[in-house]
Amino acid sequence: MDDGKIVEGSFTANSSEADITVETTDYLYPINKETEWEALDENGNPKNMRYWSLMNEGFDGNHSFEMRYACKGDYRDGKVVNDTTGKAKAQLALNTKVWQEFYTWLVTSTNEQFVNELDQWAVRSSVAYFYAFTHYYTMIDNRAKNTFWHFAQTGKHRIVSRPSANLLHIYEEADGEVTEKTTEPGVWEGQFKPTEDTVIDSNKTYYTQYAFDMWAYDMDTAAGIDNNGELIFPYGKEDTDYRVDDDPTSGPVFNGAGSIFWSRLRENCNSDITAAFTGVSTECFNPNNLIVQFDRF
Repeated sequence: MDDGKIVEGSFTANSSEADITVETTDYLYPINKETEWEALDENGNPKNMRYWSLMNEGFDGNHSFEMRYACKGDYRDGKVVNDTTGKAKAQLALNTKVWQEFYTWLVTSTNEQFVNELDQWAVRSSVAYFYAFTHYYTMIDNRAKNTFWHFAQTGKHRIVSRPSANLLHIYEEADGEVTEKTTEPGVWEGQFKPTEDTVIDSNKTYYTQYAFDMWAYDMDTAAGIDNNGELIFPYGKEDTDYRVDDDPTSGPVFNGAGSIFWSRLRENCNSDITAAFTGVSTECFNPNNLIVQFDRF
C-alpha cells in the first residue's frame, strides 16, 4: 500500500444509477455482517443499498467517497494523471479494498470489537484528537466531506484479530522471535516480513503496521460559521445539538452528524477523546498561547 490518502465524503446512495433495483433500508448500526450487510434478496440482489454502492461505485468524487493523491500523487481529481510507476491501476484496486474492508468493519463490528480493534484500523490518538478539535471549535463541516483519511505505515506492528484475504497485501508475519512491548501493550517488536499468502491461514498470526490517521483539510467552518461564511451558531454548539434547541426537525448543527465512525467513537471511546483533549488543552486550546504564536509569526 502506498501513502495515498482516502477522503471521506457524505454518503450518497442513489439507486437510480444502479442497474438493479435495491431496497433501501434504514439500519441502526452496527449491523450483522451476514444478514444485514452482505445479505441478498430472493432475486440475488443486495438488500443493503449502502453495501451495493460501496462495492460498485467509482471513488471519483462524483458519488460518496473520493481518493486523492494516491499512487505517489499520480492519481488525483478522479483520474490517473501521470502513471510514473506503471502500477497505478493495480494500486488503486488495492486502495479500494482497504476502504471497503474498513467501512465493512465499521458498520458490522460489535461495540467490544470496535474498541479492541480500533488500533488495527486507525491511530487512536489521531482520531480522538480530531474529534476533540472539531468538537471544541464547532467545525460543522469536518465530520463529513472535509476529512482526510490518510492510510500509511505507523511503524508499530499490531496483531490482526480477524484477518481478511482482501488485506493480505498489508499483512506481515514474524520472521524470528517477536515480543509485545511492555511499555506499549498491543505493539509487537522484532523481525517481520511481508506475508506471501494468497489466502488466510488460520494457523498463522498476521501483523500490520498500517492504519488511518486524520489530516486537517478545508477547516473554513468553525466557531459558529456556516458554509456561507455567516456567523449563525452561538458558542458551545455540539455535534449532538440541533439548529434549533431540542427540535430534531430543524436539522443537526454538524453536517454528517450521523456519521457512523464519529458516533461510535464518541459512544465507545469517550475516555480516549477526553485524554486527547486534556493532554493538549494547555497548548492547542489555550487562546493566550495562540495569540502569542500569532504575535511571534
